[in-house]
Amino acid sequence: MNPAPTPDAARRRRTATLAGHTGDTDVALAALDDADAGVRSAALGAVCRLNMLDSDVADRLVSDTDAGVRRRLAEELGRRASRPADPVPAD
Repeated sequence: MNPAPTPDAARRRRTATLAGHTGDTDVALAALDDADAGVRSAALGAVCRLNMLDSDVADRLVSDTDAGVRRRLAEELGRRASRPADPVPAD
């Protein structure tokens, strides 16, 4: 089990989470490089909420040092793969 986050890490995690709700792509992407795994995991959620999960983000996180971050990536990729494709607009 991971130790409880420090107050500063908890603040950064909340900031990353809020970025996904407020459309702050810069904050969400920057938080993917945070030292705290909880912040990186929250940032991944924000990136997914913003529909920004792409191969570059996945490549960065697939080798994350924290198993929880890698697991969240796998879950998000699985959710993404199970969604029906967007219909092609008719001309």
